[in-house]
Amino acid sequence: MPAEAIGRMYGVHRATATRWILQAKQAVFDETRGELERRYAMSTDTFESIAHDVVHGLDASLSTFLRAPDDE
Repeated sequence: MPAEAIGRMYGVHRATATRWILQAKQAVFDETRGELERRYAMSTDTFESIAHDVVHGLDASLSTFLRAPDDE
């Protein structure tokens, strides 16, 4: 859902909704990192390396998936 729509829904400016979204993403990332570090005795460096690979792989997959048929 776009930040503009969230802002309208809660009666706040788009910038405020964008901040909320970024804070939520950061909280999920931090909690996931903490849980994986505890559960699997994973170092922060290892987690960040894996997270980097996952994010870039996801970006590439989404780019391929969202490509317009004319781009092929």
